[in-house]
Amino acid sequence: MVNASNYLVGQFYESVSWFTDYLKLRDVNDQLLQENAKFRSGTIQSFYNGNIDQTTKVDSGLTQQYTYIPARVINNTTNLRNNYLILNRGTKHGIAKNMAVITSSGIVGIVMEASDNYCSVQSFLNKNAQISVKIKENGYFGPLVWDGQDPLYGTLTDINKHVNVKVGQDIITSGFSSIFPEGINVGKVEAVDYDAGGNFYKLKIKLATDFGNVSAVYIVNSLLKKEVEQLETNAEQQEKKTTQPNGPKPQ
Repeated sequence: MVNASNYLVGQFYESVSWFTDYLKLRDVNDQLLQENAKFRSGTIQSFYNGNIDQTTKVDSGLTQQYTYIPARVINNTTNLRNNYLILNRGTKHGIAKNMAVITSSGIVGIVMEASDNYCSVQSFLNKNAQISVKIKENGYFGPLVWDGQDPLYGTLTDINKHVNVKVGQDIITSGFSSIFPEGINVGKVEAVDYDAGGNFYKLKIKLATDFGNVSAVYIVNSLLKKEVEQLETNAEQQEKKTTQPNGPKPQ
């Protein structure tokens, strides 16, 4: 009886110790997320280089362009046509609509709505998702979309057939967006197909992000986003004026 009692007590305290260690591990992981977010915010890719004289010091013309906010996934879908995630960060943490969401391995999606403490994210696994990416080796770019089938793969189009494309080439974000920073890992070319009767490739991309196992993410705050979007809006309005029948004459 004594041995059995000691065994049960030992098992109980072992379980308590395991649970306590688990809670501590969660705290450690959160601390690591914070530290990684701070590290990402300080990398050269997070700064805008405004140098004109390239002989000056590298850091003299750098302006902070991106900061990163760590978050945890509290809900995630992968089996729908339009998948989404819920994160434990909201407006009181600086989260706003149209912020990019990434992991340490790749892309995740874009913030759609934010409440005080939470936000919803349109996953890349969504029929409305389209991200500008490029082949790292040569810089040729095009839109990456999801066909609604396998959550492990995306499809890259609009790469002209004259481009030398190989299986295994790295795909990264192009930077041609005010949302995603340039150079974020996206995946690798898995297969090279041709659009029937067209002049473009249809590339099968093995995604770097395992969407079925996403727990910790980073929300990207683009500090120069409004400036870029205003210029894009002005350009679109000018284009509309020049294409109107009674619009201004070309100069």
